[in-house]
Amino acid sequence: MKKILFAAVILAAGFLASCNNNKGPVDPYEGKTNPSTICQANLIAHFPFDGAATELINNIEPKTVGTGVAYEKGRRGQAYKGAAKNELVYDAAAIKGVKEMKDFSFACWFKHQAVPQSQVPVPWLFGFTKVEDFWGQLAVTLDRAGEDATDSLRIKVAVNGNRWADSNLHPSLIANRWMHIVGVVKNVDDTLQTMDMYVNGAPVESLHWDFANVPDPIDFSQAEVLLFGQWGPRILNGATDEWMGDMDGDLDEVRLYNIALTAEEAKALYDAEITVID
Repeated sequence: MKKILFAAVILAAGFLASCNNNKGPVDPYEGKTNPSTICQANLIAHFPFDGAATELINNIEPKTVGTGVAYEKGRRGQAYKGAAKNELVYDAAAIKGVKEMKDFSFACWFKHQAVPQSQVPVPWLFGFTKVEDFWGQLAVTLDRAGEDATDSLRIKVAVNGNRWADSNLHPSLIANRWMHIVGVVKNVDDTLQTMDMYVNGAPVESLHWDFANVPDPIDFSQAEVLLFGQWGPRILNGATDEWMGDMDGDLDEVRLYNIALTAEEAKALYDAEITVID
């Protein structure tokens, strides 16, 4: 009798376990913060790059996909892999609210090779531009970092052609390692005021810049395309300048906000991101 009861208990436990296993996929955010909930009302674009180029907020696809586009293991899920002929080109107008942006922020995970002084091509990561413009409305690029700086990266950002004045190397920007960056741009009374960079949730003092006497406001109304991976003049206008290089790295979880995130919000975004990384 005891053997029968024991067997019944084992069968019941197995049945309950099988029921629990049929609850569906595990929620990756259970007990964690979904990064997309940080300033959710102002998140106007999100590119997770999980094996596809679909942007999630507006559900848009690129209008041009280079023949070299590929995805590989990312910081979370998969990431967009930079390579020759790997460009992704989106219609900027399809991103709701981008044309009206004044203050704004961008965020992403990225991992990139070092860019030594001897390397002629300078990589383009992503940005917005008008077809005939050079720098466009936003350009996030890397620059040559010097032969002795093989472990660090030099980031360069331009807004309406006004380049980030201090694009020095910083020990927080490490080559060949996943780094989370948040770029924050403020515009007051139609004047470009400040740009700040947060790396892994922390402000980088050497990447803060106060603009003085910049007459032009931040103006995304002329933005026509959003580019990933290659310079606009090459992709859009057939330029052959040798120094315009391909991105030789990975991008993941690219986000665009139509506000200037505060230091607390940039840190909250990073803290949420690291709870769900692979």
